[in-house]
Amino acid sequence: MSLSVEGQKCPVCNSYLFDDDDIVFCPTCGAPHHRECYASLGHCALEADHGTERQYDANRAAEQAAEDAKATEETPEGGEEPKTEKTFCFRCGTELSENDMFCPKCRAPRIRTSYGPTPNMNFGFKEPKWKGETVIEDDITLNDVVPIVAVNAGRYSEKFIMLNKKHRASWNWAAFLFPTEWSFFRKNYLQGFLFGILQVTSALLMLPLERLIGNGILPDNPAPMQVFSLLEENPTAYVLALIGFLVSIGVAVFSGIFADYIYRGNCIEKAKRIKAAPESEREMLRFKLGGINPLWFMLAMMAESYIPLLISMFL
Repeated sequence: MSLSVEGQKCPVCNSYLFDDDDIVFCPTCGAPHHRECYASLGHCALEADHGTERQYDANRAAEQAAEDAKATEETPEGGEEPKTEKTFCFRCGTELSENDMFCPKCRAPRIRTSYGPTPNMNFGFKEPKWKGETVIEDDITLNDVVPIVAVNAGRYSEKFIMLNKKHRASWNWAAFLFPTEWSFFRKNYLQGFLFGILQVTSALLMLPLERLIGNGILPDNPAPMQVFSLLEENPTAYVLALIGFLVSIGVAVFSGIFADYIYRGNCIEKAKRIKAAPESEREMLRFKLGGINPLWFMLAMMAESYIPLLISMFL
């Protein structure tokens, strides 16, 4: 290897790089990565910085690595321990101790706004492996969006880093199984409203076929030879049911593939709105816009179940 990377860190796993590691360099900015880490993303982890003043610079990175190495060798003046970064409750601003998993004042769960050592609070979720200063898009970093995501921030941090305008596809099982409910749960209200309309429309399109079956005009499980005759006798009911089924499946598949990317854009817009607000209003705005809403999840589920039933009573 012609270039030394001693002291620098892989931008994917945040581990120190050594000259004898299997390393690849970004063809655009020259940022070093572990080959396995680069392959897992399929692109440079600092791709969002390409073409900006934040783009990786080998000389600057080498100087920073040297300064970091020197700083670790120096003993703090007076023999004092290095100061650790303070952590505050995202809801009320109360300072949290290292062992506080919930705010002692308002009982809000501890949210990691920095990626230093903190109590193990992942509750089985995947821990973030990127620095909080990692830029997602424009000037928005993980530190800006993690308090907005709140629940399962580790999983979504990884998705937000991997996805961009060129790579929008991912997979989200919760969004696939519950497109409308998941959207409202994550406070993506416009997306949930559109998905809900499509799902209710799908249920109404299947209604004529369900009525024919319920009235005994059509058998519940027709024999293979009966299918063609039933199609000839009631073509409209079968065609509408097929369209409704395709709409429902289409919404689920679209949500499963693109929900993470849509949610990423939603969180970025919320983060920009919070940063533009006065300092005194940011915590309250972060609480209002971020986090989850289990109540809306239940309301969306009931709406999808009962709205088609109520409409059918008047048809």
